Amino acid sequence: MKLKNRALIKKLNRVLDNYIFFERRRIFRFQGVSLYPSEIHVLLTARHQNQSSVTKMADQLGISKGAVSKILTRLEKKGIVKKSKDPFSKNEVTVVFTPKGEQAVENFKKLKSDRQRLYDAYLTTLDARQLETINRFLTYMEEISFKLE
Repeated sequence: MKLKNRALIKKLNRVLDNYIFFERRRIFRFQGVSLYPSEIHVLLTARHQNQSSVTKMADQLGISKGAVSKILTRLEKKGIVKKSKDPFSKNEVTVVFTPKGEQAVENFKKLKSDRQRLYDAYLTTLDARQLETINRFLTYMEEISFKLE
């Protein structure tokens, strides 16, 4: 049984590593523009907060305002967003999506949704016992992750 467990753990680690590193290294290309994971995260946060301020995005993402500002400057150069000074707060910048930016975010969300559908399609082939086993395993993984922090 130990060999089987070791093989399963190795496979799990490979899958998790591939998923994590794939997400971090993945460059999303849209209409000749390369968008990096940090840029995608800022875009999704801005979209979620409805054309948000740098301060709100930095708080949401848990990074500095300077980091958000640098990313927004890159996105502005790529024609994805426009930054504007907030008329009510002289030190604040507000982000507005360009039409290209709106399309880029929608396309990224569609790709993510397509991947979710593939997961769902597989999970619908499993019976209740198999689903419960996966759920217990994932719950355990979450619990030990928090214990190790």
